[in-house]
Amino acid sequence: MALWLNIVAVLLSPLVAVIVGQRLQTMKARRDEKRFILATCLAHRAAWAMSEDSVRALNLIDIVFSESKAVRDHWKQLKEATLGNVTDPSVAKFIEDKYTALLDEMARDLKLGKLSQLDLNSPYLPQGVVAQRTSQQEAQSLLLAVLKGERPIKVTASSEEQPKG
Repeated sequence: MALWLNIVAVLLSPLVAVIVGQRLQTMKARRDEKRFILATCLAHRAAWAMSEDSVRALNLIDIVFSESKAVRDHWKQLKEATLGNVTDPSVAKFIEDKYTALLDEMARDLKLGKLSQLDLNSPYLPQGVVAQRTSQQEAQSLLLAVLKGERPIKVTASSEEQPKG
């Protein structure tokens, strides 16, 4: 009887090892996907709503965090909060708080420990980046107004002759 048990164990152990190995790889891949989403959201937290990468990452939450009801609930609350008048400063603060809560819950799901509000609300955003974004937005708005015919382009004729090169 013991001989049969040994034979069965020897025959089944490679199969069990493969199954366990595949399960561990699947779990690692899922954890890596969750980390990627959190890292992307943290990297763009200074202007997350304007970042295409951040929006893509957020849209993956329902799939990647499918087993985490708490994360999906925070994501749902954030989506609902962004449906209103987001230009109102009190609403904007409310939305930022929802975003911070979502980041915190994703970190908790990954067992990274509790991130402090200071960690989550203190992104690095140099003034040069802010000025560049503002300038790009102004240029886009002006160009769009010209293309729509809402703003004319001034052309001034000059009688001065240009020097020939």
